[in-house]
Amino acid sequence: MIITTRKHGCINRMFQLLALAWVAVIAGACALPINNEEINNEETSGRFNIKAELVTFTVGLKFDGNKGSAVARDENSFNKFLKEFRRRGRSTLTVSTTPQSKPEDERAVIVRLMAEGISRNSIVVQKGKAPKTDSFGVMFSFRGYMVDVPKCGIWIEDVMHKRTNQRHANFGCTYNRNIGLMLADPGDLVAPTGAINTDRSRMDEVIRVFREGKAAGTTAPKNEQGKFAAPSQSQ
Repeated sequence: MIITTRKHGCINRMFQLLALAWVAVIAGACALPINNEEINNEETSGRFNIKAELVTFTVGLKFDGNKGSAVARDENSFNKFLKEFRRRGRSTLTVSTTPQSKPEDERAVIVRLMAEGISRNSIVVQKGKAPKTDSFGVMFSFRGYMVDVPKCGIWIEDVMHKRTNQRHANFGCTYNRNIGLMLADPGDLVAPTGAINTDRSRMDEVIRVFREGKAAGTTAPKNEQGKFAAPSQSQ
């Protein structure tokens, strides 16, 4: 009877030790391993950073005179270039004419640019700097930023299940890439332009009117014409 009791005691002790061993194994398996990328926050944030590079945008176009205003033979390219200048221009718009260009041709280009909403103070004319052509040609250029977004092509592992509980190789890449692609002016990453005086004045006026309980909208100019049909009047 005593021997049987001792045997049961030894068996119970062995089960207790095995239980403790299994608990230690399970706890070790569930513990998150140390991730060097998580410790170094600067390295983590810089893995898929967005870069902006200052470059020169240039286009060469041929023009025809039309009642004192220049008309580009490739109006589509001309309008796209002006759109990019308004969007990301960080310098003046340089207009380089050909050596055979006449003064009236240069004035026609300036008139056209101003008609497109470009301020005269933003235009710099360089006479005779463009390559010589057989017709009225102009080289336009400005400085602006191009964005360099990360390429998310590392798909060497299953992003839905990782046994090490570490971040997968592409963690955060698509997030930063999408933000970079949505930037209207990548130069804002380097030197934000900020609000102009007109914006600040308008903001102060709207806040003042709102606090007084009045309508904060603006009235349409008298010479403005709508392009949509007005609501029909009920009979």
